[in-house]
Amino acid sequence: MKLCSKCKQKKELTEFRKYDACRDGLNCWCNECCSKYAKQHYQNDDENVKRRTEASEHCKPLLNEEFRIVAGCQRTWVSNLGRVLTKTKWGISHIRKPVLRKGSPYYQIYINEPPRHITYIHVLVCETFHGSRPKGLTKKGKPLYQVSHKDNNPTNNNANNLEWATVKENFNNSRHYFGMKKGFKHSEETKQKMKGNRNACRKNRHNALLKRNNQRIPETDINVWEVK
Repeated sequence: MKLCSKCKQKKELTEFRKYDACRDGLNCWCNECCSKYAKQHYQNDDENVKRRTEASEHCKPLLNEEFRIVAGCQRTWVSNLGRVLTKTKWGISHIRKPVLRKGSPYYQIYINEPPRHITYIHVLVCETFHGSRPKGLTKKGKPLYQVSHKDNNPTNNNANNLEWATVKENFNNSRHYFGMKKGFKHSEETKQKMKGNRNACRKNRHNALLKRNNQRIPETDINVWEVK
C-alpha cells in the first residue's frame, strides 16, 4: 500500500506509475489523480484551446461540400470536393494533406486505420459517392473498371468529375480530349531518330558483352548492331 499525496488515500502499488526520480521508483500521485490533472491542464491551456479552435474552423465544410464516411473506416471522411477529414481519439478533427509521389500525377493519402494502407483520393471519392468498383477483370487479371476524370485533370477529384469506366473507355476519353487520332503514324524524321537510338543501344550492349568476355572491340564491324 502507498499513500497518494494528491487525494490522500492509500492504494495498491499497481495504482501508481513508474517514476525513477522517487525513492521507491513509483510516482507520488496515483493514476487517477494524474489523469485528472492532465485532462484539466489540456482543457485550460490557452495554446491547446487556440489550436483546437483553428482546427475546427479549418474543418468546416465549404460551399456545397458534403462529407461521407469512408467504407471500412470509423474516423475517416471524404468530401465530394476531394478533401479527406480524420478525427483523432480525442475528438479533434483535421483536414489531411494529400501527397503527390514521384512518378504519379494522382493525389494519394495514408489511411491510419487498420488495415493501414496508402490509397488514391480519386478512388476514395468515386467509391464513396458513386458506389463500389464494378466487378470484372481484364485478360491480364487487372481490374476492368478504372476511375475516369472527365476533364482529364488528374488533380481534380470533384465527385462530379469522376466516373467508373472500362480501360478502353478511359483511353478513348483521353484520346478524344487531347486530340489523338486513331492510327497515328510517325514522320520519317522521327523514324530515323528512333532507329538511331536502337542502333546506339545495340552497339553499347554489344561492346559491353565483348568487354565482359575480355575480347577486343572491333572498330570496323559496324553492321553487327545496325537495324536493317
